[in-house]
Amino acid sequence: MKRTIFYIITVFFVIALLLTGCDNTSHKGDTSHVVITLTENSRYSEEDLKSATECIKNEFSGYTDCKLLELEYNKDTENGVVFFGEFETGKHSYSEGFESNTTYSGWSWELEKNNDGWKIVNYGMF
Repeated sequence: MKRTIFYIITVFFVIALLLTGCDNTSHKGDTSHVVITLTENSRYSEEDLKSATECIKNEFSGYTDCKLLELEYNKDTENGVVFFGEFETGKHSYSEGFESNTTYSGWSWELEKNNDGWKIVNYGMF
């Protein structure tokens, strides 16, 4: 009798896990296939701009279940640069406040450079 109750409880537990969508898959932001477009810039070197994109990619890797598709240098600001980007969200992206399974175009990241390197100071749809 005790064995039967144990099996029934185990079966219900497994079914509950399956129904709640429990999985151990990582849903980190994917930056592995991003297409980066840099244009000539008199203020910052190509190396500086690449470093800025690394800062954005590092930040983006913290986004849940998103895939960064494009990053494009847009303009200089008084203390830095602005990049525009495009990314896709997955079914788990709602936790970031994004609509699931959607492509976001025109997303921007504003970065400033100081002695420690690049820092994102603003981002979003503007």
